[in-house]
Amino acid sequence: MGQMTYGVLLGCAMPEGVTLYNNKYDTPMEKRGLIIRWQDVCADNIAALKKKFEARGAREQFFRAKDCYVPRLKYDANLLGFWCAVGAPGKEGVPSLEEHCALSAKAFREHAVYGKAYRKARRRWRRFARWAATQGVTLPKARLYLTMTEVA
Repeated sequence: MGQMTYGVLLGCAMPEGVTLYNNKYDTPMEKRGLIIRWQDVCADNIAALKKKFEARGAREQFFRAKDCYVPRLKYDANLLGFWCAVGAPGKEGVPSLEEHCALSAKAFREHAVYGKAYRKARRRWRRFARWAATQGVTLPKARLYLTMTEVA
């Protein structure tokens, strides 16, 4: 087990009755889960961003690029979403959770340190939610959640 810390996730509770993740490769794509299908839709964008990260010498390029498009599943907290801030050494290119901030969308959006990450997470969530609706899955409006995550 790795180092655990708090993070702020923008998203929603995992929708009931929806297969989110099924990575059995012998399963037809339409039954492989919402997250796998979304990752497949974003594959070209992820690959292009991975190349940009490689050119800058960044580590873990694929996972960093993927996290810019594909929401995280937090099974232990039953959450789905994008990180806005994470404590300890941080993760996924979002700010470290060190500054004081009220846990409201307005406070995060306007915060000098967390604002940019919040706005990116909001755009990512909207893009994913719009696509999910085309797949017959209506996601609720995203909210901020304080939750635990593994960072090392």
